[in-house]
Amino acid sequence: MRKLKKTTYQLFPARLIAAVVLALVSVAGLSAAQRATETVFEINFPINSHTVYRTFGDNEAALDSLGRLLKRTKGARATVTLREVSMNGTASPDGRLTSNIRLANRRMRAMADYISRVYGIDTSLITLGEARVPWDEFRAMIASEPRLLDIVSKGSDDSWLDAGIRMDRLKALDGGRVWRRLAKEVFPRLRRSVVMTVTVEELPEPVVPEPEP
Repeated sequence: MRKLKKTTYQLFPARLIAAVVLALVSVAGLSAAQRATETVFEINFPINSHTVYRTFGDNEAALDSLGRLLKRTKGARATVTLREVSMNGTASPDGRLTSNIRLANRRMRAMADYISRVYGIDTSLITLGEARVPWDEFRAMIASEPRLLDIVSKGSDDSWLDAGIRMDRLKALDGGRVWRRLAKEVFPRLRRSVVMTVTVEELPEPVVPEPEP
């Protein structure tokens, strides 16, 4: 089996991590009739698990939609060709960051194995991004709470040291009450997903030769 490619991506903005998002982008060198289509799916996981469960959360609807899209790439009646499947994983800032990021990476690899096994996707077409803490989403979730927003806006999003300082300050607020609320209502939403972008390209319509006179 070929090794999966691994590259670094910036995490998707929060507006994309909601459901299935469809966007059309022009591809240089293609005719007007040919377009590359990027379809974004979010697959969720139970806490502390990297097993893909079809019936967990909204996974069934997302996987059914993914299956319908990939079916269009198969057989003599294919209407599109698969160009790439790219994935990004989210890691919650609470707990040990190294453990959370390791779990996010396992989830991406589990999802890659799943679509390769279930849908027959060539692993050379699968790209795994870097698991990161979705700080922008976190800030969006607490935008109405200036105290919290100020804490998680200081320092660098890429610094593990700054991440630790942010978490320590949040834990100290109101005798731990703020932290307990975040742990219950916010952090689970940051740690449980793999965002998968499937890029397909429309096949040109077959050219029917004109009959000879």
